[in-house]
Amino acid sequence: MGKIYMTACMKGGCAKTVTTYNLAYSLQKLGKKVLAVDFDSQANLTTCFGVVANAVTDVANTIRAHLHFSVPDEGSLTDFESWMPDFMGGLAEGIEKSRGLVKDPKDKHKLIVDPEAAAVVREIFDMAIAKMRIIDMARTLNERGVETPGQYYRRRHPGTKKFINSSDKACWTHANLRTILKQEMYYGAIVGHKRQGIGVGCKHTVSVPKEEQFIVEGRHEGIITKEEFLKAQEIFCEIGETKNVIPKTYLLYKKVKCGICERAMSYKTYFRNGVTYRYFICPHAKEQTGEDGCCKRYIIEDSLNEIVWSVVRQLLDMTDVFKQKLDRQNNVSRQENLILAEKLARMQQEKEKCESDRFVNVDQFMAGQLDKEVYQRRRADLGRLAEKLDADIAELEQKLKDAETMKDDKLSQALSVMKKYSGADELTQAMVQELIEKVVVTDPEHVEIVWKFKDEVRNKIKI
Repeated sequence: MGKIYMTACMKGGCAKTVTTYNLAYSLQKLGKKVLAVDFDSQANLTTCFGVVANAVTDVANTIRAHLHFSVPDEGSLTDFESWMPDFMGGLAEGIEKSRGLVKDPKDKHKLIVDPEAAAVVREIFDMAIAKMRIIDMARTLNERGVETPGQYYRRRHPGTKKFINSSDKACWTHANLRTILKQEMYYGAIVGHKRQGIGVGCKHTVSVPKEEQFIVEGRHEGIITKEEFLKAQEIFCEIGETKNVIPKTYLLYKKVKCGICERAMSYKTYFRNGVTYRYFICPHAKEQTGEDGCCKRYIIEDSLNEIVWSVVRQLLDMTDVFKQKLDRQNNVSRQENLILAEKLARMQQEKEKCESDRFVNVDQFMAGQLDKEVYQRRRADLGRLAEKLDADIAELEQKLKDAETMKDDKLSQALSVMKKYSGADELTQAMVQELIEKVVVTDPEHVEIVWKFKDEVRNKIKI
C-alpha cells in the first residue's frame, strides 16, 4: 500500500518545493513509483517537472501523464534550465526595483529590458571593463546628474511607497554601483536561493554562499553578455580578513547624521606618528561633485564629543530649575483639579434635586394640587435645567479626564532622566542614548543636537 507525504508551511521561502522535488527524485531513484501533487498556486513544483503552469488546460490528463514521470540523468543534474523552477512571481517583482529590467506587461513572470535604464547599466559595465575605479564611476555619473535607481523608480512610479525614505540628495556611491556590477541578471540569468531562513517560523534570513545559490541562465534578454559580466568582475579585489575593526562602543554610536543628506556619517580611524585619530565624515561626500553637496571635511571625534558634552552639561545644570517649574505646575494642577471636583460634586447634587423636583411635580399634578398649565410650565423648566446640568457635568468630567491624561508623565520622565545624570562629570554612551535623538553635523562649525524630549518638554525646559 502506498504512503502519503505532505510538505506544508504557511511561511514562504522555506524550501517546501525543493524538499518535495528532491524527495520525489530520491524515491524514484530507489525504484518507487511516485506521484507528486502540486497544490501551490504558484505551481513551481509543476514547473520543476517541465510543465508550463499556465499552459495546463486539463488537470486530470496532466496528473495521468505524470504518474510515472521521468527525472534527469545523473549527468544532466547541472542543467538547471530543464528542471529548476522558473522562480516566478516574487523574484520578477523584486528585480523590477533594480535598474535596467522591468516586468513584461504581457506576462508578469517575465523580464524585459528597459531601454532608458539599460543604457546607464551598459555604461557602468563599460567603465568597469575599462578598469575605472568605482569612486571615479560614481563621480562621473553624479557630475552628469544621472538618476540613481531609487530616483529613477520613483519617477517611473509616482505615488509609490518604495524608496519613500530616500534623501533628495541621494547620489551614486560605491555601494549601489557595486550592487549593479554584481547582478547576474544583467546577462540574462536569474539567481535563486540568495537568502535562507535561520529557523522554522523565524522571519530573519541570512545570505547564502555563492556556490550554494541557484543560477539559471538564459531566462530573459540580457543587457550585456556573460563574458562582459565576468570581465567587469576583475575590478573587485578579493576581500581578505578584516582588520582594525572599530568596536561599537564610541559615545555617539548611531547618532551622528549628515546635515545635508541626513544619512549616517561614517566613523573612521587613522594613525599618524604613533597617535590614533578617530573622526566622522559623510561617506557620500567623496562621490559628489560641486559645492552644494555634503561637507567633505571631517570632524574629529574628541571635538564633537566636547561640543555635545558642553550642551548636555548645560541641560543637566537646569535640572533643579526644571524641577521647581514642574512642582509649581503640579501644585497649580492639583488646586485646579480640586476646584473642578468640588464644582462637579455641586452640579451632581443639583442634578439629583432637579430629578427629585420632576417627580414631585408629577405627584402634585396627579394629586390635583396643580392645574395642567402650571404643571406643564414647571415640567418644561425642569427639563431645560436637567439638559443644561447634563451638559455642564459632561464638560467638567472631560476636563478632569484631560487633566489626568496630562499627568502622564512626559515631563516627569524627562526630569527623572535629567536627575539620573545631573551629577555626571563626563559624557557616557548611556547618557547619549537616553537624551539625544541625533547629532546633525553640517560642517565642523555647525552642529545641531536633536533631543529625544517631546515638544512640550523642550518648551518647558527652554531647549
